[in-house]
Amino acid sequence: MSILKQQKRLWFLAGAGFTGLGVFTLEKEAWQGVANVSAQLPGAHAPTDTEEPVEPMFGQQLWYGVARKWNSGVDAVFQPIVKELARRGL
Repeated sequence: MSILKQQKRLWFLAGAGFTGLGVFTLEKEAWQGVANVSAQLPGAHAPTDTEEPVEPMFGQQLWYGVARKWNSGVDAVFQPIVKELARRGL
């Protein structure tokens, strides 16, 4: 590989790395700023151990229903393929 190609690759990777690091740092600082501001809003408080646990937004029954629908969809899509492979003895 020529030196020119090596230099292009090196500086491209260095630029991509520094850009990624900069984006990561800015995003981290932005989220920290949001956390600081939200902690100062009225009604914001630190959770205590005496509070009751919060129920999940999506219950277990919903997840069972989603899994059942997913499985029936997979069966509907792949059933003809499985039947054809079984017919061929594969």
